[in-house]
Amino acid sequence: MPLSRLMPDLARSVWRSRGFINQEIVARWAMITGTAIASQSVPLRLNFPRGERMGASLEIRVTPAFAPILQHQEPLIIERVNSFFGYRAVSRILLQQGPLPPKPARAAAQNPQAPPDQEALVQSSHLAKGVADDDLRHLLERWGADLLAKKHP
Repeated sequence: MPLSRLMPDLARSVWRSRGFINQEIVARWAMITGTAIASQSVPLRLNFPRGERMGASLEIRVTPAFAPILQHQEPLIIERVNSFFGYRAVSRILLQQGPLPPKPARAAAQNPQAPPDQEALVQSSHLAKGVADDDLRHLLERWGADLLAKKHP
């Protein structure tokens, strides 16, 4: 569950301090700009002129090699961000070149689940046989087999 749902007031104040009144722009960056741009950039801050809600500058961190391409696509990005907001919120983009923060890797994609060791599966099935719920028993058997099959030092 997202932190913003658990603690909405705290999350809102953190996003506001970073210059984002609406944190959805960060969460939906790939949808707004497209995957090609989103893979090479991250929105950092939205700076509105004092007392205004229009004409903001959007600060974006971009990989150095992609910066010239992003600079040429500035009008397109401004148009897409403004259509996301529903009004002319952004008037210019400021690029900050540098490395992007690492993206969390998906465990399932990196570690495809191998079939469990048969001996460990038999042993874990014996341990989980008292569980009445079939789905839970099956999950416990797989988990137990995985734990029993690992070679611990």
